[in-house]
Amino acid sequence: MRRRLLLIINARSGTAAIKNRLLDVLELFVLWEYDVTVHTTQRKGDAARQIRDRAADFDLVVCCGGDGTVNESFSALSSIQNPPPLGIIPCGTTNDFAHSLSIPTDPIDAAQTICSGKPFMCDCGLFGSQVFTYAAAFGLFTNVTYETPQGNKNILGRAAYVIEAIKNLPTYTPYRIKLDCEQGSFEGEYILGMITNTVSIGGFRNIFQTVAKLDDGLLEVTLIKLPRTLADYQKVVNILVGIDRMEPSISDFLTVVSTKRARITSGEEISWTLDGEEGGIHSEIDIEVLPHTVPVIIAEDIVMRPLI
Repeated sequence: MRRRLLLIINARSGTAAIKNRLLDVLELFVLWEYDVTVHTTQRKGDAARQIRDRAADFDLVVCCGGDGTVNESFSALSSIQNPPPLGIIPCGTTNDFAHSLSIPTDPIDAAQTICSGKPFMCDCGLFGSQVFTYAAAFGLFTNVTYETPQGNKNILGRAAYVIEAIKNLPTYTPYRIKLDCEQGSFEGEYILGMITNTVSIGGFRNIFQTVAKLDDGLLEVTLIKLPRTLADYQKVVNILVGIDRMEPSISDFLTVVSTKRARITSGEEISWTLDGEEGGIHSEIDIEVLPHTVPVIIAEDIVMRPLI
């Protein structure tokens, strides 16, 4: 019996390169005996609506787009009991979630991984009532993922985020934050805060020296205090350009903890991003991990932690 595949495409993600490879992707799925139904997204939230309404009729859902499209797809599937597996063809600017799962960026290679791969049960995070797949963040460079002009992102890629972050660093105003979690309470003036389930944020793929795993039932909380000296400013710049990694040993203004849940409070309202998209303004927010939520297809030879 032929299997049914729902292919969700955001043709505007990244450089829109999928338009030139779509027929090859479809041919590959057909060769693997899938009956493919294609939906191209028309607006924000369209991918989530399609999946919630239609996923129960399919054996596999594949999303083709950037981290925002992946977030919509993953979030919609997380609301379905016994959801079908999710395949990802990464076509965005940063593709953080796909990178953390070692999913190829070439559309044909990604489609081949979907056809021949295996399901891997991923954790996700709950930000208030909103699901995020890999990162909830505030502060320095977190807003540039949606404020940087798309043309700059298409031309410069990750460098566009680095440029924006460094440009804003000297004038950035920190937030007075209190973090309460299982490991204790932490308080200070922070220019950057992240709750993550990945090793890649905003295209910064090799600077986060954490123990992040996508199925360990934990989220990593990273807080960076306001630099007070020129040397500390230089350390932050070195982190952004990839000279140094973000690990506690390089400075005394970095806090990293792994936890199942956390509460972050501030005396002022803070703008957050969820998976690179606008996440609202909050002065207090509860965040927790949702373990083993959605099966995502990864390559058969990729070794991840055993499922519990």
